[in-house]
Amino acid sequence: MGSETSGADLGAHTRGTARVKRGMAEMLKGGVIMDVVTP
Repeated sequence: MGSETSGADLGAHTRGTARVKRGMAEMLKGGVIMDVVTP
């Protein structure tokens, strides 16, 4: 049970990460990444 769930989670997480990376690349291309700054 545990291994099956972790396998499914890993697949979904990898897919989500790829989507996030693509989104970050799009934002960087636009030059609108002044959101994450340390105060």
